[in-house]
Amino acid sequence: MTCQIAYLPFGENDTIKEVEDVLKLITQYNVKPEVHELSTTVTGGNDEIFKMLQELYTYKSKEGKLFRLHVEMLHVPNN
Repeated sequence: MTCQIAYLPFGENDTIKEVEDVLKLITQYNVKPEVHELSTTVTGGNDEIFKMLQELYTYKSKEGKLFRLHVEMLHVPNN
């Protein structure tokens, strides 16, 4: 699966730190991240990507952060 993730923190003084924190979490999973200017593309197994997204959402929610998490997924049959 290929997944495009855009994490947008609101009300933060240091948005770059917030995005870097998300990237640090992503790299803890068995996925291949490619960082772009507006989003990060992640390639890996379905279960691993869904687990990573759930942890990302839960982690930032528990911190009490206001954020937008935009996710797009591409499924290519037989890959």
